[in-house]
Amino acid sequence: MIKKILLIFIFISFLIGGFCLAQGRELEIDYPILDIPDIETPTTTKTFLPAYIEYIFTWAIIIAGLLAFFALVYGGILYLTSAGNPSKMSDAKEQVIAGFLGLIILLSSYLILKTIDPQLVILKKPTMEQAIGGIKIYSKTNCQSETEKPSLQVSSSIPKLKRILDWGGLNWGADGDYEIKSILFLNNSEELTISFFPDNEYKPEDNPIITYGKEDTNYNKGGCKTFPGGVQPRSVKLDYRLPGVYLYANSTTCGTSKIDEDKPIEVKVYQGSSATLPEFDNETKSIKFIYDDCDENNQNCKTKYAAILHQYENFMGKAMLFDQNQGKDNCKNLSENLISADGPKDIGVSSITVYLKPIESPLDETDKGVAFYEDKNHTGCRLPETEDEFYKDGRIEPDIDIDDFRLCGEDCNDKTCEDRISSMEMRGNYIALLFKHSNYKGDCEVFTKRDSYFRDNRIGQCGWLGRKDCLTSFIIKARK
Repeated sequence: MIKKILLIFIFISFLIGGFCLAQGRELEIDYPILDIPDIETPTTTKTFLPAYIEYIFTWAIIIAGLLAFFALVYGGILYLTSAGNPSKMSDAKEQVIAGFLGLIILLSSYLILKTIDPQLVILKKPTMEQAIGGIKIYSKTNCQSETEKPSLQVSSSIPKLKRILDWGGLNWGADGDYEIKSILFLNNSEELTISFFPDNEYKPEDNPIITYGKEDTNYNKGGCKTFPGGVQPRSVKLDYRLPGVYLYANSTTCGTSKIDEDKPIEVKVYQGSSATLPEFDNETKSIKFIYDDCDENNQNCKTKYAAILHQYENFMGKAMLFDQNQGKDNCKNLSENLISADGPKDIGVSSITVYLKPIESPLDETDKGVAFYEDKNHTGCRLPETEDEFYKDGRIEPDIDIDDFRLCGEDCNDKTCEDRISSMEMRGNYIALLFKHSNYKGDCEVFTKRDSYFRDNRIGQCGWLGRKDCLTSFIIKARK
């Protein structure tokens, strides 16, 4: 009896513990990429793992409750059929007691979760419609669909509405089988602009029939609007403005043109770092940013993204930094290194570090920044040499090896110091990219806080038996 109770308690504890740990890490699960022709917009949106853990945990409580109920029923039947057999009656009583204890434990876990957050005990399954976004068009008013009046979810631009698509679309719009009568919006207007055009290929010089997402045709997520009568469209263009870092495959121009005409342009959006890029490994060709919380002129944004692209999974190998501002030059080809013309290019991307740039530059603060020291625990000679200086938003010039610097400030009595750097001090919010070779080449390790001894990191494990410091060049950037 004690063993049964202990097993049930351990099972519930593991579930609760796994759920709590999952809340601390925003791991992401990507929905499959849809093979939609002429794609220019995101086809996948990340869904954080805690949502799935919550869903599985809720189901586990329901299933465990059913099992406890059936255990009670089984114990009752066993008790009724064991008259005259003391041994069986004893087993039946134990079964009933175990069922009651199971229900008590389940009820207690439910009450605990409900006390923490009532939303945790509501069974909600993430749907593909919510994850992909876009719009849903209907051949009937009021966004209602019937067998004879079908609907179609549109998750990206479609250059020809009158066309049988590989993924099961129907002929819509002008000259098609079905007219668009109403539209259901699956995003908010600040995230997506939808334009319907009178001709195929949504040519930029053509005036759209109507554009949703402007001030005069605004909409809300989940809202339904009647499509204006008159001209039916032949193409529809969706321009996503989901804030984040956009990585594009099969396009060096962020979706405006293709490398291979036989393959669709694929794109993923990241708002946080990811140690792996499922189904996107070594595919990235270009990158751009969309800022968040901007004013009406798309200026003075409060959320500005920057990204470090890593060669291997788990933020290993070579790295390239991208922190360009929004604007006409936002899109960058990975064949170009923004920091150094001699730096790494086209490294292949298997993981990404995303950070936020500060709204206002912190460079005027004299006591903040990054400094490097000869010895561990931030002792010995240092770079920069004087105490009132720190590297704040700069780097050692690519043609100068860090070992050529004399780390001899006043604290070192002007003696010749050894050409090593063993620790790093960081005051304030900064991100440091430390490279093994000059020109920001070789293995790169990223730090967001001080490190008292590099020997425990890749950047401190060079030379014979890994007992030499590797740091040769670095980049320091302020972060929010």
